[in-house]
Amino acid sequence: MNTATQLLLASAMSLPALAHAATAPTDRVIDYKYTSYSEDDIAKDVELLLGDKSRYSIDVHQVRFVAPLNDETSIEINSVTESLSGASPWGTSQGTDNNAALVMSGASIVEERSDFNVTISRFLSNHSWSVNLGSSQENDYSSMYMGTGHEWTFNKKNTAIAMGASFSLDALHPSDAEEYQRVVSENKQTVSGFLGFSQNLTAKTVVQIGASYTINQGFLSDPYKLNDRRPSSKSSATANIALRQFIETANAAMHIDYRYYTDSWQTQSHTMEASWVQNIGDHTQLTPTARYYFQTEASFYEPYEVSTNKMEFISSDYRLSPYGALSFGVKLEQFWRNFSYDISFIYYQSDADFSPQTVLIENPGLVSFTATSLGLRYTW
Repeated sequence: MNTATQLLLASAMSLPALAHAATAPTDRVIDYKYTSYSEDDIAKDVELLLGDKSRYSIDVHQVRFVAPLNDETSIEINSVTESLSGASPWGTSQGTDNNAALVMSGASIVEERSDFNVTISRFLSNHSWSVNLGSSQENDYSSMYMGTGHEWTFNKKNTAIAMGASFSLDALHPSDAEEYQRVVSENKQTVSGFLGFSQNLTAKTVVQIGASYTINQGFLSDPYKLNDRRPSSKSSATANIALRQFIETANAAMHIDYRYYTDSWQTQSHTMEASWVQNIGDHTQLTPTARYYFQTEASFYEPYEVSTNKMEFISSDYRLSPYGALSFGVKLEQFWRNFSYDISFIYYQSDADFSPQTVLIENPGLVSFTATSLGLRYTW
C-alpha cells in the first residue's frame, strides 16, 4: 500500500479524536470502528500475464478505551485486528506495444494482523506529555514501536507547539521463501520526529503548520515483488499546513489541508484536501470531503525490467511510479450526551492521467478502492 493510500485510510479508519486533547479527560470513553476496504478488480484493458484479477479485501476492527487515572494522568488503550484476502501485484513485464503487462499473485493470499498499543499521558496547566508503546504482529511480519510527545499551550491557550519522536524495529520472515527464492529473514529500523504549531487567529479561525523527518534503515525491498532491489536506507521529510474556518451564517466549518513530501529516493508528492463540516440541527454533522494527490517516480523505478537493465537498484512497484489520485468521501455523525455513531464512505482512484506530468508508460498495478466504516462511541 502506498504512502497516499496509507494516509487516506488512516484518516478514514481512525477513531474520532477526543475533544480538548491538551486537557486531562474526565470521563471514560470506549470507541469501536469497523471498516470494510475493497480494491477494484484488475481492469479489462490491463494486459495480465499471470495470476488472479481479484485484488485485496480487508476487514478492520478497532477498539479504543480512554480513562483518567487521576486528575492529571490518563491511559489510552488501542487494539486493531485486520483480516486480508485476495491477490497482489507481483511485478510487471514488457507487454504489447512496449506497454507494461501485469503479473499478479494467486487469490489465495490470506493474512491477519493484530496491533496493540498503550499511551500514558500527563497533563499540567499549560503542558502535556505522552509515552506510547506498542506492537504489531502478522504471520510474516512483526514490529515493536515506541514514541513520546509533548505539547505546550500559551498565549491564553490560543497558541500551541507540539513535538514528538518515535522508533520502530521491524522483523520480516517472508512465507514460501525457499520456493520463490525470497530472503528468509530481514529487519529494518525507523526513527521519526515531528514539530507542529497551532494558532487561533480568531474565535472562528485556526491555522496549523507542521513538519516531520523520518529515517529508514535496513531491508527496504519488497520480498513479494519480482526483481525488487531497493537501497537499504531512506530519509523523508514532510511539511503541512491546515486551515479551520467556522462560517457562522452556514453553521458549518471549512477544512483545508495541504501536505508536501520528499525523500532521498527522489520521490516528491503533493496532497490537497478540502472538507465541509455541516451542522444539521443539534445532533448531526454531515461532512463531504475531496482529496487530490500526485507523486513523481523513485529514481530507480522502471515500468518493467528488460535484460539490458544492469541497475544496482530497480523496482516496478506501482507505489513508486508516477501517478495521480482522486478520492471523494462523505461522513455522517450523530451524537447525544453519552452516545454517538458515525458512518463514512470513501472512493479512491489512481491513474497516470491524473498526474500533472506526462507519464509515458502507466503502471498497470495502480489501485482503486472503496472503504466503508461504522463507528460507535460511549462515554460515561
